[in-house]
Amino acid sequence: MPSNKEKITMKRTSPLLPAVLFLWVLLVLPFSDVFAQHTDLQKNLVKILKQKTTPNAIWAFSVRNEKGEEIAVHNNTMLLTPASNLKLLTTSAILEELGPDFRYVTNIYGEGHQQGNTWIGNLHIVGSGDPSINGDFYDNDTLFVFKKWAQQLRSLGIDSISGNVFGNTSFFDNEYLPKSWNWSDIPYYYAPEIGPLSFNSNTIFVTITANGRPGSMPDMHWFPFNTDYVKINNKQIITKPGTPFRESYRRMPGSNTINIANRLPVGYVETESITISDPTQFFLDSFVKFLQQDGFGLNVRVHEDPFPHNWQDSRYVMLASHESVPLKDLIKRANKQSDNFYCEMFLKTLAHYRIGGSGSITNGAKVMTQRFYTMKLDTSHFAIKDGSGLSYNNLVTTKLISDLLSKMKQGPNDSWYDASMTIAGVDGTFRNRLKGTPLENNLRGKSGYISGARAFSGYLKAKSGKTIVFSMIANHFRGSTSQIDRVHEAMAQLIYESL
Repeated sequence: MPSNKEKITMKRTSPLLPAVLFLWVLLVLPFSDVFAQHTDLQKNLVKILKQKTTPNAIWAFSVRNEKGEEIAVHNNTMLLTPASNLKLLTTSAILEELGPDFRYVTNIYGEGHQQGNTWIGNLHIVGSGDPSINGDFYDNDTLFVFKKWAQQLRSLGIDSISGNVFGNTSFFDNEYLPKSWNWSDIPYYYAPEIGPLSFNSNTIFVTITANGRPGSMPDMHWFPFNTDYVKINNKQIITKPGTPFRESYRRMPGSNTINIANRLPVGYVETESITISDPTQFFLDSFVKFLQQDGFGLNVRVHEDPFPHNWQDSRYVMLASHESVPLKDLIKRANKQSDNFYCEMFLKTLAHYRIGGSGSITNGAKVMTQRFYTMKLDTSHFAIKDGSGLSYNNLVTTKLISDLLSKMKQGPNDSWYDASMTIAGVDGTFRNRLKGTPLENNLRGKSGYISGARAFSGYLKAKSGKTIVFSMIANHFRGSTSQIDRVHEAMAQLIYESL
C-alpha cells in the first residue's frame, strides 16, 4: 500500500502522463516509421563508408524523401567544413532575398559640363557589385561593358575627357579578402580580391609560350593590354622536351608585383589567371587605357571615392549605364562553374541591400542566417566566414544542407535554383562525373573541395522517378579526392537503385 507521500506524488504526476505519452507518439513514432521503412538503405550506406580506404576521415550524410523527411543519416548534425557546397547557401539566400530578375546596375555620372566634344569636369563610375563585368555573358568579349559605355558617351557627342575619373566604392566595405583565406591561394584566380567595381574578375590573364631553346626565357603576354598596373618578374626557364611542367606563381597580398618562376618544356603553352591587388584602381586603370586605345582624348586622373553621394542631385548627369543579366543567370555561373568570385560579390550585395551601408561579409552572413531562420532551418549551430566556401572556418551540417535543398525544391524559386545546378555527365564541374551511369542526367547538384574537405549535395531522380535530396561531406582525409568521390558516387548509385 502506497504511503501518503507516494499518493501525493502520484496525484501530482499522473495527469501529465497521458499528455506526455501522446506527445511522444506524435513526435517520435512518425520519424521511427520513416526510418524503419528505409532500414536497408541506412545500413547499406553505412556499409559503403565502412569499406572506405581513407583512414581517420570523418563522414556525414543526410538523405531526404520528396516530403523533406530524413530517411537515412550519419553524423548529420556534425559541424563540418563544406568547401564549395557553401555556394548552395549563398545562391539560395540571394535568390530568395532579391528575386530571380534582380540586375546589377553600374552607372557613370558626369559632374561638370560639355564643351564641344569634351567633357570638362568629373566622371563618377558608381560600383554596384556586378561580378559579370567580364566576358562571361558577352561571347567572351571581356571589354564588352567598356565598349558599351564608350558608345554611349559618343552618342552624346563626347569623345574627350578633361578632369578626374572617380570610382565610387560605397556599396561595399574596404575588406578586399576574407580574413580566413589561405595566403597560398591569393595569387590564383579562385581567390581574387572583392570590390564593388571589379573588372575581369580582378585578374589578369597570362599566356606563356615556350618557343625558345632550353635555358632561355619563354615569351609572355597578358590581358588586358600587357597592363603596367602589375609588375611581372619573369624568372621562367625553358627546359628540355619531355621534362615536366613545374608551376610557380607568387604575389603577396597588397602587392601587384608578380613573381613567375615556371619551368616549361620546349613547345609548352601555359595559361593562367592571376589575381591583382586593389580592384578599384585596376578597374579605373583598365577603363582609361581602353578609352585611350579606342581613340578618346584624355587628360584625366583616377581616384577611388568611398563615400556615398546623392546621385539624384542636379549637379550629376547620367552619361552611361549598364545592367547585368538577371540574377537567375548569374547564379548559374556561380554554381555550375563553382565561381568563388561571384559568390563573394553576392554575399556583400546581400548585406548592402538588406542591412544598408557598405556591404560586408559579417552583415552578409547575418542576412543569410535570418533568411534561413525564416525558412525554418536550424541556424543554431553553423558558421559563415565567406560566400564561396574557400575558408576552412565555414561550418555547416549535412542536415542543414539537405533541409535547405528540400525547402528550395518546395518554394517559388525552385526552377531557377534547380537550373543553376551542375548536371551529372553533362556540364559544369560534373561534366566528367558519373558519365555512362544511370545517374547521368538524373543527378543535379554541387561538389566542393578544399584540402581535406570534399562535399557532394543535390537532387537525384531515383529509379522510381522520385526526387531524392542528398548531402554528403567528408572531412579530415588524406589522399586524393578521387577516393572520396568513389565513395560518394557509390552512395548516390545505391540511393538511385533503392528508392
